[in-house]
Amino acid sequence: MRLNLEREDRDVTEDHGRRTWERSGSGSTPDPWREKDACGVGLIAQASGVPSREVTDLALTALARLAHRGAASSDHSGDGAGILTQLPRRLLAAEAAHLGIAVAPDQPFAVGMFFLPAEEAARAAAIELIEQVLRADGLTVLGWRDVPAENTRLAATARATSPVIRQVFVAAPQGGGDDAEWESRLYLSRREIERRAVDLGWDPFFVCSLSCRTIVYKALLTGPQLPAFYADLLRPEYETAIAVFHQRYATNTAPKWTLAQPFRMLGHNGEINTLWGNRNAMLAREPLLASPQWGAAIERVKPVIWPDGSDSASLDNALELLVRSGRDPVHALMMLVPLPLPRSVDRALGRPGGARGDGRRYRHCGRGSQWPPALPLQDHARRNPHRGVGSGRRGRAARAGARERAPRPR
Repeated sequence: MRLNLEREDRDVTEDHGRRTWERSGSGSTPDPWREKDACGVGLIAQASGVPSREVTDLALTALARLAHRGAASSDHSGDGAGILTQLPRRLLAAEAAHLGIAVAPDQPFAVGMFFLPAEEAARAAAIELIEQVLRADGLTVLGWRDVPAENTRLAATARATSPVIRQVFVAAPQGGGDDAEWESRLYLSRREIERRAVDLGWDPFFVCSLSCRTIVYKALLTGPQLPAFYADLLRPEYETAIAVFHQRYATNTAPKWTLAQPFRMLGHNGEINTLWGNRNAMLAREPLLASPQWGAAIERVKPVIWPDGSDSASLDNALELLVRSGRDPVHALMMLVPLPLPRSVDRALGRPGGARGDGRRYRHCGRGSQWPPALPLQDHARRNPHRGVGSGRRGRAARAGARERAPRPR
């Protein structure tokens, strides 16, 4: 049956607060121009770059108001929600002191957020593996912390699959170096840990984050439940200048703790219709991967794409590889998500277009995708916390949000 979708030919009515349209021979159905079935995602950024409790509160409030963009099972287990922020250093330093972990007030440290196996023997083996890999990479483990998590806030399905959630404190590398170098070493360590954990078959096991800059709190629940589950998020000392938050609506993968977002660099709302083309292209190029930064260590980042991840996880994997290899985050994202018009890339990067512009070069890096994504990501290294949506060299303002792309015409 052919549908006439011209607006003037539709009879739009109200049905329990939702706009509907009438179709000959059938009842009312939701107005297709008002469809809202997609993940909820957003970004809060302090233009000054100064951490504050206000940013945390705004992000948690916004996340709670995105519950309608997520989904839940019949027992109210959510599809997943989370928040990515800067390390709340005041809170973590206080907790380290309380646990007797040797962290001086002005001492830099990194923190890893882990989902560990519930079975005691597997968990002990996982902790030993993590410490072994970090030590081998010249990184000192200062101690572990059990993350306060209120499992009674979880519904039955989420509680039955709940991991043990712990944080590891890691000292700065001996010999100094900047944060970017430290992040790269932590990235290599994490990839080694992940690969060996897969070989050992631990489930659940997941590294939510391992960074000297950022941390991810996420769980298999809905946005309003997140701060009730993680007591840390309600502490006054939890301060940040950036926050990426996400409420998941699982579509092409089942809800799992590991697939809740944000991931290590971004949160994603949308469907990547060219998913398998991009995954296969990355797999085909892996033997050719080379970088002066990594040298022979490039083998430690393979496979680049997590085989059991979602489309959003795959995009995060690829973005992280490019950024940790030295590319600017916006530059890297333009390579992975080519815009329909090549010169749009050049304008976004502030570079002149033309026959040799980056836009024309990068349209061959990622496959054109019929998807309308929102892609907030964090770039902690800059004074303006999110260059991709910031304004001005001096970072006088940072606009929350991300570019929406229309589907490419066929």
